[in-house]
Parts: sequence; C-alpha cells; structure tokens
Amino acid sequence: MRVEGRTGGGGGGGPVIRGVLKRATFSRLLVAGLFLLWRILASPYDTSATLNPPCLGPNRVFGAGNETSVKWKNVGAAIENLVVWDAVYYIRIAECGYEYEQTHAFFPALPLLTRFLANNVFISLAPLVGHRAVLTMCGLLVTNVAFVFAALYLYKVTMYVVEEEDLAWRAVCLFCFNPASVFYSAIYSESLFALCSFAGLWQFVTGKTWTAALIFGLSSGVRSNGVLHAGFFLFQAMHCAYEAAIKQGRYLIAVLTVFKAISQSLVTIIPMVLFQGYGYYRHCGLSEGRTGELDRPWCNARIPYLYGFVQDYYWNVGFLRYFQVKQIPNFLLASPVLILAIAALSAYGRFQPRLLFLLGFNTPPSQWRKLALLPDNSVAKKQVNKDELGEPTRLPGLSALAPDAVQELRHRRGIKTNTKVENTCAEDNVDSVGGFYSPAAVCFLVQLAAMVFVATCIMHVQVATRFLSVSPPIYWYAAHAMKDSVKGLPIGRITWTYYLSFFGLGSLLFFNFYPFT
Repeated sequence: MRVEGRTGGGGGGGPVIRGVLKRATFSRLLVAGLFLLWRILASPYDTSATLNPPCLGPNRVFGAGNETSVKWKNVGAAIENLVVWDAVYYIRIAECGYEYEQTHAFFPALPLLTRFLANNVFISLAPLVGHRAVLTMCGLLVTNVAFVFAALYLYKVTMYVVEEEDLAWRAVCLFCFNPASVFYSAIYSESLFALCSFAGLWQFVTGKTWTAALIFGLSSGVRSNGVLHAGFFLFQAMHCAYEAAIKQGRYLIAVLTVFKAISQSLVTIIPMVLFQGYGYYRHCGLSEGRTGELDRPWCNARIPYLYGFVQDYYWNVGFLRYFQVKQIPNFLLASPVLILAIAALSAYGRFQPRLLFLLGFNTPPSQWRKLALLPDNSVAKKQVNKDELGEPTRLPGLSALAPDAVQELRHRRGIKTNTKVENTCAEDNVDSVGGFYSPAAVCFLVQLAAMVFVATCIMHVQVATRFLSVSPPIYWYAAHAMKDSVKGLPIGRITWTYYLSFFGLGSLLFFNFYPFT
C-alpha cells in the first residue's frame, strides 16, 4: 500500500512515517519532562516502592552481584524512584521470578524481555548503578520504544481501513497524547501490548493471518485481554464459511476455514494457557522451592485457573462487583472514555445499522479483501476484480440510513443531486463509504463493544481509561468527530481538553504515587 504525504502533496509514505515516529517520540519526551517537573514541585505520597528486600533464596533469577559495591549509589537510587505502582511488581518479577501467588496477575512477557536486556545487553552497568536500576532502565526502554512503534502500526492500520490521511494523522496524534499516556511511559504492559495488538492487526488486515496469530499470541503473553484478538479469526471464519457453504455449496472449504480459524485462535491464546500451567506447577506442590500453602483452593478446581482466582481473591474483580455507591468517583473518572467509546458505537450503529448489527454480513465485495474475508478459490474474487477495475460498488444497507446521514455522506463524497433523497433508493446514489464509517471497521467496533462491556461490568472501572486506550476505533471516532461541531459544541476543543488534561494530570499524580485510573 502506498501512503501519500499527510498534506496530500504527492510525497511518498516516508515523510509521514517519519512524522509519526517524531510525534510519538516527542510525546514520550514530554511525559519524561513532566515527570521531572512534578517530582521537583511535589513529593511522592508513598516512598515504599524504593524498598527492595532480597529475593527468596532459590528464586533469585537475575545475575548475581554485590549491591554494596555499587559505585554510583545515588544515581541508582534516582533511577529506582521511577518504579511506582504496578511497576514494582514487574521489576520484582524480572529480578526474582514469580515468588508469590498474587504476582501471577502480571503476565510474563514484559518482565522476561526486561530481564533479557538487563542480563545480556546492559549487564555491564550493574556494577555502576546496581541490578535493580539496570532492570528499571531496561523496562523503561522497552515500554517507550514499544510505544513509538505502536504509533507507527496504528497509523498503518488506520490508513488501510479508513483511507483518509487527515483522519489517520489525527488518530495517531490522539494516541500519542491519550488520557492513559503516562502508563505507556512507565514500566507497565500497555505499550508492549499496544505494539503487539496494532502490529498483529496490520498483519491481519493485509491477509497474513498466521503471522497475525503469532503476534496476537505474544499479546496474550503480555496481558490477559490479548485473547480477545482470537475474535478476529472467528469473525473472518464466520464470513468465509458462510460464503463457501451457503453461497457456493463448498462445504469442505467451509470446514477447513473453520478449522484454520480455530487453529489460529489456539495460537493466540496458548501463551496464556502455558502461563496458567506454569502457575499450577509453581504453586500447587509440583515444584521444588514452592512458597505457597500445600493446597490452595484453586489448585483443586476442576479447571485450575490461577489468574481468575488472583483477580477474584486479591483484587475482588467480578461481574457487577464494582457497582457500589462508594465507587461512584471511580465511575466518574472513567466516564469520559466510556462515553467516547459508547458514542463511537452509537455513531457507527446509526450510520451503518445493518452492517454493525448483522456483524458485517452485508459487506460489499470491494471491502472483503480489506477485512481478509476473501476465501481462497472463491468466485467472489471475480467480483472483487471488477470492483478494483473501476466498476462502482454499492453498499448494501444504506437504505436503512436516515436521509440526513445519506446527505452527509453525499456531501463528503461530492455527489450532487437536485432531488430529495429517499430511503428506498439511497444505495442507488452512494457508491461506497470511507472514513470512520468504512465497512472494514465493523470487526473493530464489535471488539470495542466487548471491551466496553468488560470494562464496565467486570473490571475495576477506573482501569477503563487505559484498558480501552488500545482500541483503534476510539481514536478513529475522536478524529472523525473533531472535524465538525455538534449543536454548536467545539468537539475538537473538548476532545483535546480531555486528552491533554489527563495527559498532564496523570504525569503529576501517577509518578508521585497518587491514585490515577
């Protein structure tokens, strides 16, 4: 895919790619500058994060060394001050392994990568600043570099799906300064997960589904919600099997398509399954050096599920458990991003009702390749080839749109008419839809709906700000809405006020160990 310059001035993709990388890098440097500023102007609420008791005997996995011989202790201590909130767990796991049951709430990809860099690439710095400081530097390096490349892949996916350069650029800018931005610069899993998610999505939409499965598998080793990416393969199989079996009568192809999707879904979720198996081995009496009780309640369950037990027992996570009067402030804290997500779903549902509620089953042939829905050896390829040669493609489902929505689409695509738009003939007048309302975005909206449900009804709701920050439609809709005002409201100004306020407030509160999302 050739990406034109952001100004539409005929340049290649290179200038835009460099612009994305520069903007992402600048945002990380800005977070670092705000952190230093707030640390000078304010004092941390809790300084216990600097405490680092020795690892439990045989569990120590980081390179041995004598911490008393560190040359630059003050420098090492300053670096370790960057370890706050959940970063304490990630650094502890990287240094000592999974010592305690509750640490299994934090998945291993980030600690393993951090430990690898510290043990192999930057090991020479350990005598200077100390092992924990080296781990801290490596963790920060991983998360910030991952963020920069996550922004790049978000741009690629956005351009492929929405095909609007201005919208793609605004979406990336919003991602770079998103309300959860501070977590992307800390030693948290958000940056690495965003990179795996967006890179996997890029492979998926361009048809490299097995590569996508492998990258999605990495994402489920970073965060538990990485398993949601298996839904993309199921979405694809649902359409391809329908095309092969119902329309063409090729039942064997339909069966093979479903089998392929199941296999790719297993590749996606297997890292999480292996991690649960390791937890069982580690804490249920099967390994030497086990530190837990002999018989933990989850060990004897029919399907031992350590992660679910830890979330339930230690963090009280469960269906509707957060619906309490005392949690109203947390619901208010999460309300902006939830409102934004619901607005995105509502807008797409109003504009593309049959497309969204029928899960894309009336997607036009010209969009099948974008959604990776084109079955091998399918007669649908002939229709796609016609569309690519210039034959107009009409979008089924536009007849369900309101007249003003159709008129807005007409105006955007430069279609002129002197006659009144009728619902019954709307699809005869509009050839295709792009931007946020692109048919290729439907599977992303379905995943967003699932994430909104989980964030609202199951998780600690304040986490929704960063949980939903990895969903592309959030940025697509915000970028789309910024183009216009609704009932006189300056949507762009409101959006940026929300984003930048949380951007700055998070830098103040989070790094000084005050509660923030």
